[in-house]
Amino acid sequence: MARIEKSGGYQSDGTGLGARSRRAQLTAEFEADLGVDFAARARVIAAERRWIRIKTFIVWSIALIFFTIACTQLFVLRKEAQEPFSGLSGWFDWVELPPPPPPTPTPNWNN
Repeated sequence: MARIEKSGGYQSDGTGLGARSRRAQLTAEFEADLGVDFAARARVIAAERRWIRIKTFIVWSIALIFFTIACTQLFVLRKEAQEPFSGLSGWFDWVELPPPPPPTPTPNWNN
């Protein structure tokens, strides 16, 4: 089993002497014997975190786009509610609608 060299208060892997427990030191020695590349592992972890950030940004961007579209549609619908079917002008010109019924008279209760 390879020994971690101690020089100047730091181990050869750059950590301080008291930074690791005995179990972590043994694990590091065993992984060093197996040839585990800590730099490659760190790069893979960093790339995975970066990809998670990118996916999160994409999902939130799409959600904000949908939210903006929904708010715009609600604003337009509220404006069109003053005059029903005003937003559909030109779409249903081929349909002949009957004239609207006359308004119902209000009852006169003073008689």
